[in-house]
Amino acid sequence: MKVEFTYMYRDASNHKRYNTVYLEGDMPDGIDSAAQYEKAIFDETDGGNFIATQVGLDTVFLFDSDPMEDDHWWHEVFSIEETDEVPFAECSPKEMLERFRKANKAGWNPGVEKVAHDIDNGADIVYVDGKPFLLKVEA
Repeated sequence: MKVEFTYMYRDASNHKRYNTVYLEGDMPDGIDSAAQYEKAIFDETDGGNFIATQVGLDTVFLFDSDPMEDDHWWHEVFSIEETDEVPFAECSPKEMLERFRKANKAGWNPGVEKVAHDIDNGADIVYVDGKPFLLKVEA
């Protein structure tokens, strides 16, 4: 399935910026539509809010340098829809849901810069304030 995933950043003054990523490939087991997929993603967020870098997505902040008092780290799921065109696939819908599940399980943490998977060692690594922390090693 081809999916268009749009998320946004909204500051405390309600200024907004959007970003769209495209997903293509296998859907997670038991999910047959974009509406079901959107619910599954939403269930792995904090009321629709998430930290973009924890799931490997770009931030779409309104600030370019230091945040202002209205700024924060949270992004929001805006829409998830089926599409016919995928200019570039970020990953599969199944993989993106797994990213959300891992981040939700680890806890949404604004101090987390990114989550990486070390293929050579089968480890999930999270970077907090530039320091790597091992989450798990696959058996």
